[in-house]
Amino acid sequence: MKSIFASFALLILLPLLTNAAPGYGVVTLVKGQVEAVNSSGQKRALKIGDKVFESETVITQKQSAARLAMMDTNIIEIYPSSNLKIQQYLYNPKEDQKNVNLEVLQGRIKSTVKQKYDNDKNKYNVKTPVIVAGVRGTTFSTEHDIGSQQSRVITFEG
Repeated sequence: MKSIFASFALLILLPLLTNAAPGYGVVTLVKGQVEAVNSSGQKRALKIGDKVFESETVITQKQSAARLAMMDTNIIEIYPSSNLKIQQYLYNPKEDQKNVNLEVLQGRIKSTVKQKYDNDKNKYNVKTPVIVAGVRGTTFSTEHDIGSQQSRVITFEG
């Protein structure tokens, strides 16, 4: 029942996102404690329907998770004990501008990239403190272990 509600909410919210500014995504799932921290250090608890913005860091606590439906229909899942900084999320289809720069400071995210990026004019990059992954359109996870300073990227599709 929850997945039906989440899918319905996503269908309603996505058309609003394509015209929304300055919102870059909408929270479609929250489990446990999830917060966003802006560039000034202000924190706010996230709930379903909240917008996330460029330059915010989304933080999930232990046994917590979140899903973001971005304005270009890409999906970002944030796993427990993770910090994801949305450094840049530019989507302007009229001007053919699509540039995404995400940073996994710790933990793991899964990106479902539905848009096609040419890695020349349009880029979708996910970095950690030790790697950068650039994709053209795929489903993949990026993770970083802050203790060992090791990162890895796993491709699921594409």
